[in-house]
Parts: sequence; C-alpha cells; structure tokens
Amino acid sequence: MNAALIVALALASAPVLGGSTSLQQLVERIPEVVDDSGGIGTDAQELASRIQAHGAAAIPYLLPLFREESEPIRDFAGYVLRDLEGLTEDHLDALIQARLHGDGWIPPAIARIGTPRAIAFLVEELKEEPQTQSQLTHALVIAGRKAAALLAEPFGAAAPVHNLYASAVCEVFHEMGPNSGPAVAPLLRVVTGGESLPENQAHAIQMLGCIGPSAAAAVPALQALRKNAPLRKTVDGALIRMGPAAAIPVFVEHLRTKPTVYLLRDLAELRERGKGAGSAVLALLKHEDPQMRFAAARTLGYIQFTAATDALITMLGDVRDWRMAFATAESLGRLRATRALAPLKAVATKHWAPPVREAARKATKVINGKETYPAGNPNFAFEYFADDRMRFEQQASLEPALVAAPDELPEASFEPLTYETEVRSVGVDGERRTPINQAPQFGLRVSNGHLVGASRGEWGGELMHIPTDAAAKKILDANATGIHKVGEHIVAVTGLSHIVTNDGMLYRIVPRDGAYVAEPWRVLPGAPRRSGLLSDGRLFVSCLGADVVITPEGDMRLATPENISGTQEQAPPAPPRRK
Repeated sequence: MNAALIVALALASAPVLGGSTSLQQLVERIPEVVDDSGGIGTDAQELASRIQAHGAAAIPYLLPLFREESEPIRDFAGYVLRDLEGLTEDHLDALIQARLHGDGWIPPAIARIGTPRAIAFLVEELKEEPQTQSQLTHALVIAGRKAAALLAEPFGAAAPVHNLYASAVCEVFHEMGPNSGPAVAPLLRVVTGGESLPENQAHAIQMLGCIGPSAAAAVPALQALRKNAPLRKTVDGALIRMGPAAAIPVFVEHLRTKPTVYLLRDLAELRERGKGAGSAVLALLKHEDPQMRFAAARTLGYIQFTAATDALITMLGDVRDWRMAFATAESLGRLRATRALAPLKAVATKHWAPPVREAARKATKVINGKETYPAGNPNFAFEYFADDRMRFEQQASLEPALVAAPDELPEASFEPLTYETEVRSVGVDGERRTPINQAPQFGLRVSNGHLVGASRGEWGGELMHIPTDAAAKKILDANATGIHKVGEHIVAVTGLSHIVTNDGMLYRIVPRDGAYVAEPWRVLPGAPRRSGLLSDGRLFVSCLGADVVITPEGDMRLATPENISGTQEQAPPAPPRRK
C-alpha cells in the first residue's frame, strides 16, 4: 500500500460522531471502488457521498491521497473534495498543486475556498487555457461575484483577448446570472472609453449581452453605439439578450429588414414578454421562405400574440406546407383560441399527416383545459426546434412500379449533358468551392433544351437548364434528386438528410422569358429517396419519414399499398385550402 494511503488510513482510525461507519472504514474502501478507466462509477459515487457526509473532518484524510501513485485514487479524492464544504485557505496550496498535476475535479473545491488568491488562480488558468463546459468554468460560476470583475479585466488590457477566452467568459457570465453584475462597470469602461482595442471593445459588448438583464445599466451606452456601423451588429446582438425593454425595438427592426429563424427563436424564448414584436412576426406568415413562415407561426404562439389568431386559423389550410398546419395548430393551442376549436377538429380528423392530426388533437385538449404544454426545456433551442414532435412513424418503404414519362431522359443520355458546377466543402479557412464537371443524375427534355441536375449530399447539388443553343444556367441551388412531368407541371424533387437535417421539397419549374424559374410547391415529410410517376399520373415520392403520393393538382396523401395499386380509396375531405 502506498505511503499516502497509509497516512490517510492512520488519520482516519477513529470513528466520527454522527456516522455509523468510521472514516477509516470508508477510506479503506477507496481502492475497491475506483475505476481504472478514470470514470466515477455508481459505487464510487455512493462512497463519495458517505465520505462527504463527514464534512470538514474528512479533508485531512483526502488531501494526502493526492500523493498517491494511482491516478484513479487521486481523481477520486478530487471528486470527493469538489463538493465538500469546509475548505479554507489553509488547504489551498495542496489543491493548487493537485490541479497543476492534472486533477480535473479540483477547480470547484478551489472556488469554494473563495479567497482572492483562490479566485485569481482560477481566472489565470482560464486565461492560459480557455475552455467551455468544464469543471473550471463551473468553478467560476460557483465563485460568482468574487470572480466577475476579474474575468472582465483582460478586455481592458493592451493585448487582444483570445476568442476562446471570450467564449468561455460568456458562458460563465450567462450561468452566473445576477452574480455577474460586478463585471458590468469594467466592461462598460472598455466599451465607452475610446482607448480600447477594437476587437476587445467588440468582445466587451458581447460580454454585456452574455450577462443579460443584469447589465441593464449599459443599455443607454449600447443604444448610442448603434450609430457606429462596424459595431452595430454586435451591439444589437447584446441588446437582444438584455431583456424585452432593450430587445423589442431591435427585434422589430431586424424582423422587418433581415429576419432569420434564429432571431425568431430568440424572440420566442422571451415568451409573453416578446409580444411587442408580434406585428412584425405576423407579417412573416407571408414570407417567401417556407422555413421563415413556419418559424413565424410557431413564434406567435410562444409570445402570446392573440391578434394573430385569425391568420393562424387561415394557415391551418395551407396545402403548400404540412408543417404550417402543425405549427399553427400548436400556436392556437398556446393562445387558448376557443374560436379555433372547429377548424382544429377538422384538421385532427382529415389532415393527411399524422403529426398534424396529433398536434390538432393536443391543441384542442389544451384549449379545453384538459392538457398543458410542457413547462419548457432549460435549453430553449431544443424545445423550439423539437422536430421529433413532427416525426412520422416510418413504415417499410413501398416500391411501386413507376413509369417513365416520354420526356424523361434515360441514363444513357446523361454523359453528353455534363455541366460545370462547384463542390462545397469546409476547410480551416472557411467554406471552399471547387469547380467540377458533373454528369447529370436525372434529366427531362423540354422545348428549349434539357433540365438536368444532381445531388452530392452534404457537398451540394443543383438543378440546371441546358438550352439547345446557349450556356447552361443554374435554376436551383439545392440537392435535386429527380424531375418529373406531373400533369401540366414540371416538378423537381429536392432534399437532404445529413446529421440532424432531414428536409424535402417539391418545386414547380416554370418557364419564364425563355428560361426557367423554380417555385416552392409542396413540402415533403423528409428527404427523398426515390421518386417517379405512377401509372395514373400521380407522383410517388419515398421519403426518409414517409412515402407520399401527390396528384397533379397538388393534393398530398400518405402512400399505402392500396392507394398506389389501382384500388385507391376515396380521399377524405380536405380542410379549407389556401393557395
């Protein structure tokens, strides 16, 4: 047995009042429960809790373990001390030495000591080795107000602050909440002093945003800085994080000029406090981007903008995008819109998409006071982008016999129609675009040439028009997987499944002034895997989510063995349609 452990056992030889097991017996068990892999298993956690129950009396028996040869034993000692009360300045040197020798659990123990030297050590370590989501950043959150001003000091220095340090401090300030208040004054001096490095000034503005509502004293100075064009985007980002009074005017301006889905998410996180931007969100229900319309519909419910009720009821019948019916049903439920009950009942029984029917049923129960929506995920982004609620129950993929329209090109025709395009990738210097020659993966003969395209997955894809007597022109920058003549429409099938992405879209390809343009037509339930025409002229698309059939008029239904085999059932009445 190592000498350090012998010392610890000797110190722990006497029973401790208030515990049925002596410290000696508990310390003797340490070699039995530590995990050679470095993890803290269930037995080790239980033993740690029992040792911690002895309070400060356990400290003299744990500190010698940092001299153990066994790394798992040293780690265990740090794990126990991490949450142990009673540490003082007298223990700091031993803890610092343990940390310098690589103990990952020690920072919170140092933070609990709370003396100026303890806090300065932690801040200095973060400066030397910036990191996020670690024991060190957790320790600084524990230190709270004692660490806040020290963390802000580097932004006023003559040397530029590293981006990683700024990211780490932002995380700490955000988790500190009101305890980050002592950092506001030094950061504000950096922002307004006129002598700071430009990059540090920008970082200091960001840090004020990370502090959030507790930095309200900085709002007037930041609003004045909006006149500074190079800083305006950074300033607006900070103001948005400082609470409704500062944020709503910024939200409204950006939603009316350069809206983004992430801006809508941030507004939705304010919930009812974001109601002041409701009119700007309502206008986005008519935006050309389907993702923007969907996010706007979802946000209106979160911010409790009841003036949107009639518009949301109308959007229940939007046949272009089944996700709109899902989002509007959910928002109507959040708004407790009693006059939406009848339309929601129709959607709950007649809509082709099961997730939409379920959302309408849920909304009805919420309006009637029989259910509620979850209180909310601490990480709001996970709640807001909860696509799992829109997931279809994947059935075995159908494989109907598909017919080739007369103008669809056989594979043998692809090579002569090779076109120039670019492969997108990401390197250390950002996005890269590499020129390539792409052989089409599908094609359609049109009156003035050919429509062809390809999908390269995460590396991009496109739909091209290759005129008979002119250079090829890109119609659509998207992962295109097929093109078909559906009734009188030319329809391109697009979409991508990659990591968390699973999107699909049908576009109508419309002739215009001797060329072609792509217009969003119908949203698919996922990325397309196979597409083609059934014998009756309907379009069949097998998606990563569900298989669907679409009529030339645009009516979409789930594909079933019955409705693709010639024994199609009578389609149920659709909810009110919006062209």
